[in-house]
Order: sequence, then C-alpha cells, then structure tokens
Amino acid sequence: MDLLLEKEPIIPTITVDHHIHTQNTYFVAVPEVLRTVYDALLQLAPSKVVSSIKVSFPELEEQEEVEEFDDEEQLYKSSTAVLAQQDSKTIELRQTRLNNQDINFLLVPVFKNKLIYNLVASALFQHFGISKLVCFATSELSGLHTLNKLVSPNFKLPRKELLLEQVPDMRPPNFITGAPGALVSHANIYNVEVAAIAVSAEGAFQLDMEKFDVAALVDLAAVVDDYLGLGGDYVQIVRELAKVKKAGSGSNALYI
Repeated sequence: MDLLLEKEPIIPTITVDHHIHTQNTYFVAVPEVLRTVYDALLQLAPSKVVSSIKVSFPELEEQEEVEEFDDEEQLYKSSTAVLAQQDSKTIELRQTRLNNQDINFLLVPVFKNKLIYNLVASALFQHFGISKLVCFATSELSGLHTLNKLVSPNFKLPRKELLLEQVPDMRPPNFITGAPGALVSHANIYNVEVAAIAVSAEGAFQLDMEKFDVAALVDLAAVVDDYLGLGGDYVQIVRELAKVKKAGSGSNALYI
C-alpha cells in the first residue's frame, strides 16, 4: 500500500447554534442506543430546545468536479459522499426543570465516522458551561451486575443515601466507548464533574447494533430517579416504554 496515494479523511464541521438560556444544574447525555431513557425524559416534564449542534461536511459539498474522469477518484467521491450524508446530522440540546433543577439533555445519534464523537464532545465543552455531567452508556459488563458506574474523583454527591453509591464501580476489562467515552475523556480534560452509568449489553463494542435486557433499563431509571429526586415518576415512564419495546421485540432483550 502506497501511503502517498492514501486519501485523507474528510473532517466534518461542527456548528453550535448557541442560545443564551443554557445555564444548568446537570448536563445529561444519552446515546442513541438508550433512546428509551431519553424519550422518558421528554415525557416526564415539558422541555424546550435551547441550542443545537450541527455536523456537516462543507468541504465535500464545495469540492469541484474532477476535470478528467477517473474511476478511482469518482468511486472515492461517491463512497465518501454517502458516508457524509449518513453522518450529516443535527443534535438538539433541550432543557427541562425537574425538582427545582435546570437540566440540559441531549440524544447523541450513531455516527459511522467514530471520530465525530470526539469532535462533538469537544464542541460541547467549548461552547457550554457544564458544571456536572451525567452520561449513560452501554458496556459488555462481566459478572452478574446490570449496571456499572464510572465517576470522576471530583464528583460531589448530595448528602443523602443514594442508589448510585450502590452501583459497582467499573473496572477492567469493562470499558465504555463511543459518545460516552468521548464525553468522559473531555470532562476529565476540562476538570468537570462526571458520572457515567453503563448498562450491561452484548455487542456494545460494535456501537451500531447492541442488545440489552429490558430490566437493566429499569435499573438505570431507578438510579437516575433516586439521584434527581423524581419520586418514582421517571421509573414508571421508563418501565412503560420498555414494555412497549419488549412487546415489539418479542423477547426480554432489546435489539437496537
């Protein structure tokens, strides 16, 4: 393979539509695979869009056509355009108020180009004042636990007994990757308090196709409900949404 002939990857542009009312108590990030817990947040209380993060490929859009027809060049352009089209997405940042706390939350979609997760994470920390980040993840957890947590040393817990404290700490060989992994890494760089809660899943390393037990979602909801002081309402919504998805899948597991 001649490295001189290798094409450089086209780096997307991340554009942030920044609104003024984005101050928050917590910043919550949910990967697409755990959309059920995101949908439950939407149902729990009214929310509004306060900003958006757009992933686009202007370099590809403005690229001039090659004067001489070149099979390899045209094939490369065609395949690159398809991938860029799949990864051109806009992420909404929503804000809600729960238990007298302003909470910003977003759903991070699946990107074929995994570099984009790092770019989006970098943009979030550059443009928004994030004092405390809570993110959800999936991981092929070893052992019998449905949840693991990854908490930064500076993460301050409220002065009360919490279910979060009972969740086992994540240790090797368990790990998180994708959007949650990028967010945790950047939180450490920016010295932001971060807690990542991982749901046990199979195929988590593939990112685009995962299976997890419905019961694990309810366990996650119970921890979040307890931490934010939501009185059980959030757990109930997640349980109902999970039942619908379980009925649709015909098994105790959800394939995403």
